[in-house]
Amino acid sequence: MAAFFPPPTALDPEMIAAGALLRTEGLVALDPRTSALADVRVVQDRIGAYLSNKVARVAIERDLVIPGLDRDIPCRFYAPKSAKPLPLLIYFHGGGFIYGRAQGWDGLMRDLVQQTGIAVLNVDYCRAPEHQFPAGITEAVIVINHVSRTGSEWGINVTRLAAGGDSAGANLALVAEMIRRDRGEAALRFLLLFYGVFSSDTASASWVGLGSGAYGLSQSQMEWIWSNYLETPNQRDDWRSTPLSGDLTRLPPVHQAIGALDPLLDDAHATKRRLDVAGVKNNLLIYPGVNHGFIRFNRMVGIAQRAVDDAAAALRSALMIE
Repeated sequence: MAAFFPPPTALDPEMIAAGALLRTEGLVALDPRTSALADVRVVQDRIGAYLSNKVARVAIERDLVIPGLDRDIPCRFYAPKSAKPLPLLIYFHGGGFIYGRAQGWDGLMRDLVQQTGIAVLNVDYCRAPEHQFPAGITEAVIVINHVSRTGSEWGINVTRLAAGGDSAGANLALVAEMIRRDRGEAALRFLLLFYGVFSSDTASASWVGLGSGAYGLSQSQMEWIWSNYLETPNQRDDWRSTPLSGDLTRLPPVHQAIGALDPLLDDAHATKRRLDVAGVKNNLLIYPGVNHGFIRFNRMVGIAQRAVDDAAAALRSALMIE
């Protein structure tokens, strides 16, 4: 793949300070390659709770479940008080398909609700390695379709739906809508994708230049993620795991956001190029000085807050918020 990423910039001082503050709180992410997965998940959940507590709660926050194939799918619902049906963003959190819980993204969800006046549903899809590919995708499609059919019963305007996610969650949001398109389902209005995992290529120029682990995500860690997410290596050739290899035509407008120090940067550029060729309205915003996973630092890092502000503006425009 051709090199797209710009020369590396210095890590933003506020991002460095945020990392130092987490360390003083004893919140240091564990390496999943060398630590017990249960411990990795616990620490990730603690980090998420710490970051989320910096954003005030919104009027309505509640847990709910959506019927799945073999289990009820847990979700968290966030909304302002409103007398009229609200547009909805269906969100799939990050975590390498393996860790992370919806609660760890409370702060980001609250910020988006506060800025847009829409509702958000954050989905706790099933995780690998207990539930490997394509189980999480199946649940993503089920949730979107369930909301499309029944959302009006809980105050949602089902003609104004968007999906989104970060990292692995962005992969699920994009793939779910591609599957729904192929099945002839009613299209969503918008896709909000933060630093998505859209290919399994860890040898691209941005991976070589930025994937040492110095910026929070390494080539070897990503290979570990793929080996745990997929049942067999040849599933990397399935477009449902690597949507950059699939058909990107006839999709709703797409907003991508990524840090300039993220090794997934080539994926973001390549996805934009494919969407342009496919005639899909889209934009790609690259934020200097921040690395993979930066979006949840919105109340600690100014550039992260700017990315959330830009995403909220794009949501308002796409869902016709007045």
